[in-house]
Parts: sequence; C-alpha cells; structure tokens
Amino acid sequence: MKFVDGIEYESVGTGWKIVKNVSNKDADLVIPNMVDGLPVVDIGSSAFAQCMHLESITLPSTIRNIYDSAFMACRNLKTINESASIFLHNRGRIDFHAMAFVDCESLQEVNVSGEIHLVGNAVFRLCYNLEKIGTLGNVIYHKAPSLSFHECRSLQELTIMQYSTNDIGIGRNAFACCPKLTKLTFMGHNVFCADKPALNSIKRRKIVCPTTCNLVPLAYEGVHITTY
Repeated sequence: MKFVDGIEYESVGTGWKIVKNVSNKDADLVIPNMVDGLPVVDIGSSAFAQCMHLESITLPSTIRNIYDSAFMACRNLKTINESASIFLHNRGRIDFHAMAFVDCESLQEVNVSGEIHLVGNAVFRLCYNLEKIGTLGNVIYHKAPSLSFHECRSLQELTIMQYSTNDIGIGRNAFACCPKLTKLTFMGHNVFCADKPALNSIKRRKIVCPTTCNLVPLAYEGVHITTY
C-alpha cells in the first residue's frame, strides 16, 4: 500500500490501483499518471463513492479499468477529463464496470479517449445530466448492458461499435427513461436485444445502421430503421 495526497494505492503487477480516497478534499482532483515510476492503471471498487466534494476529476490516460461503484453517488461531480501523457497514443481500451457512475446526478461529460466498454450493468444509471461520453462523439463499444443509461434524461444520441467479432448487445432497459435520446447508431454486423424490455427501450428512436447489419429482433412495430 502507498498513500499519495490522501489517496490509497495498491500495487497491481506493473502498475497501481487506487483503493480508496482517504482524506483528499480537492474539488478538482488530478490523479497522477505515474507513482514511483509506475503507471496508475485502475480505479478500484467504491474508491471515490459518495465523495460529495468532487466537482471534476482528471484521470491519467494510463487508466484501464474503472471498477464497480468507483464514483457512485458523487452527486456534485460534473466533468471527467483525461490528462495528456506519453501514453495517450497507446490509449486502447478502457472498461467501465457495474455502476461505476451510478447516481452521479450532476455529471455532464466523460471526456476520455480510446475504446469505452461498459462491462457491467447500470454504469450511467441516474446520470440525469449526462450529455457527452468519450472524445469521439458519444461512442461506446460492443454492448449496452442492462440499465446502462437508465434515466439519462439529457443524452441525445449514441453510437455503439462492434468490437472484434462480437455482436452488439442491448440489455434490459438499457435506454429506458431517456426522453431526449432520439438517435442510436449501430456499427456492426449483428445487433441483439436481450429481451422485450431491451427492445422497448429503443422503440420510437431512430436506428441508423449499415445495410449489412442483421437487426434481430429489431424488426418490430415502433422501431424506425435507417440504413447507409
């Protein structure tokens, strides 16, 4: 274990994971790229949960995982940014785990580069003011698990990219209660809804996809499809 500026780190192989915010009270927190010559790669489960003082956080571009409930109920957190570093050109994939940002009701922007993967349920649930995800124009990869964007009332559009040979998946109520979400773009060969609630969450929205995309089982009443 190691403590730096009131934050507890633990060693994970060739890098560091943030375990807990012990005493840091910065409203605008900047997490370093390196600690003792090694990169900060993970933010652990509940590491910053319910940190009401947080208004913005700048992540190092070395981060690979934001684990379960890492920023849960940080209700004054408005923006998440990414610092420039020598690692930025190698950014690659970043995984957001279950409920990573759940109940961050003030969160508006998550400005991180690379391939954003939601690998657990309810990542952005109850983020009422969320408008922007990533630096490429609201793009995520592979799937939107159950309740991913439930009650994201300010989100207007989203693109889901196929990852490797995996199909695009839509989980139960992934986009439920998103009144401003009018456009979903699927960039892949196959799109599958997990169940009827998953399908219902995308009804009455404009679906844009390649002509080669297999929309199973999206060919239902109320789903408007535009191909390109």
